[in-house]
Amino acid sequence: MYAKSAAWYDLLHTDKDYQGEARAVVEVIREHNPDARTLLDVACGTGAHLEFLRTDFECHGVDLDGGLLAIAKQRFPEVVFTESDMTEYRLDTTFDAITCLFSAIGYVKTNDRLEAAIDTMARHLNPGGVIVVEPWILPENWEAWVARTSRYHVVENDVLTITRVRATRRYGGNMTDLIMHYAATDEKEIVAADEVHEVRMFTVEELLGAAEDAGLNAKWDPEGITGRGLLIGVKN
Repeated sequence: MYAKSAAWYDLLHTDKDYQGEARAVVEVIREHNPDARTLLDVACGTGAHLEFLRTDFECHGVDLDGGLLAIAKQRFPEVVFTESDMTEYRLDTTFDAITCLFSAIGYVKTNDRLEAAIDTMARHLNPGGVIVVEPWILPENWEAWVARTSRYHVVENDVLTITRVRATRRYGGNMTDLIMHYAATDEKEIVAADEVHEVRMFTVEELLGAAEDAGLNAKWDPEGITGRGLLIGVKN
């Protein structure tokens, strides 16, 4: 997914409020499981949310993207990370809380894989444990999101300047493509890269249904931590 842009990922998201989002997630978890001590972050990426979640929980991370995971491992050598698809990891421990944030659940693409991902989370929960899943854009919000979201983004630090240009398309009902072109320069050379991210817009009914089928008591928070809503499920 981020095979070409993994090294640029954190710089491209410097404007994202990971600390504030993590604080909001902790509040959700504590509301449903006040004594939660352990947390699994599914699709943890470079560990940007874990940087703050680990102050409240003993954390473990899972991600399919080896490039992003390598950065997370370097940043947090004390955290255990597992490279695996979110639908099929098998860990030898269970957790009090499991998170899947920044719309990563949309990458599973199909209802069958959504159900597998949520079921895998449920099987890794302790009794009373809670999942917190942030979806991609809801289908009914797609046009508004496209209209208000910039098609280009420029970021820089002392070493790099990166420009990202994005195009989008919706097809097959609720599938979307995010088509990215990157150009990065360190003043000595320019490196260009292209990526296409295929992401599914699941409906609230599909998300709740997957959680309920996994045996969780599920509810929907329409606002969530970034305005995209939040699926919350608790294991009996």
